[in-house]
Amino acid sequence: MEAFDEAQTITALQMTDDCNLTVHTYNEALAKEIYGRMKDYVGLMAFWIMKIEEKQIALFLF
Repeated sequence: MEAFDEAQTITALQMTDDCNLTVHTYNEALAKEIYGRMKDYVGLMAFWIMKIEEKQIALFLF
């Protein structure tokens, strides 16, 4: 079973890149661009949490 599909993997990599960019940016245009992608990141993080919880439940059932 794959953890993520291709689109989720691309979003995760973009999220990591954006995180690294925000640490040292004072560029308002870049900050707004990254802010615009936050809803995608929230959805991805919610998916990850759901998958982690599913795995934890599965571990307790066996």
